[in-house]
Amino acid sequence: MQKFNFSGRIVTSACIPGETGELTQDIAEWLRKQHHKHDFKEILAIIDGTCIFKLKNKIFQLNPGDILLLNSMESHTEGHYPCNNAVYWWGSFWTDMLRIHIWKNNKIADSDLLAMGAFNDFIYHHWNELNTTKNSGADEELAHIITALINYSLRNGENKKHSPPAGKQYEIMTKIIDYIANMPSLNCTLDSLALLSGYSKVHFQRKFVEYTGMVFREYLLRKRVERYFRIIVKQDFSLKEMAYELGFSSSAALLHWKQRNQKKFHL
Repeated sequence: MQKFNFSGRIVTSACIPGETGELTQDIAEWLRKQHHKHDFKEILAIIDGTCIFKLKNKIFQLNPGDILLLNSMESHTEGHYPCNNAVYWWGSFWTDMLRIHIWKNNKIADSDLLAMGAFNDFIYHHWNELNTTKNSGADEELAHIITALINYSLRNGENKKHSPPAGKQYEIMTKIIDYIANMPSLNCTLDSLALLSGYSKVHFQRKFVEYTGMVFREYLLRKRVERYFRIIVKQDFSLKEMAYELGFSSSAALLHWKQRNQKKFHL
């Protein structure tokens, strides 16, 4: 079984290793084209092989056991320069979900989607400490957490039985989740979504928990938090516009919600 062994090095935009030597023309051209940024945090762990990476216009090499932490809206390489023997673990952290990709043989070899909102909060707490507190031990604790998570997903990926294609109920729930994510505001209710799915309220609620790992009220709360962080990064929304985007009737209702959930989600 493939296993991740932490090298002792956590790389962030505030702590980038020395730049690499001279690059070949192929690598330089690939790095020039392959970059993006997005609204969620990501973790890249090098399990085997090496990786030429670009973060905030700085180019460096990652080695086996290295962990790279990417904050939202940080410009970085979209993927990694191909290496036949390399194995990489990507974790994309949303408010309520963790998307995992295992990269082998220059392609995605396995993917998983885990409902783990409270665990993401736990990781964010340690992640934030890295940027605010010196010598707090947060880096060591975070490394242990991430290492355990990576090895769990590697072990689970090898042991899980690949099920046949998802049935109709799974497809319906996927469409419902996409519908929520794309709503101009988050003004939806359990009753309205059950009606949209064609299920009874009780049956829909049960399927919703199976699909997301949480009850509808908690899920909607986390989607609001997720959208809140996306909005404040853009910095071009008025308080009234923000209230509408988050599904609140007024600016006052938004401020009350923010105050009530400030400690839980570090708003």
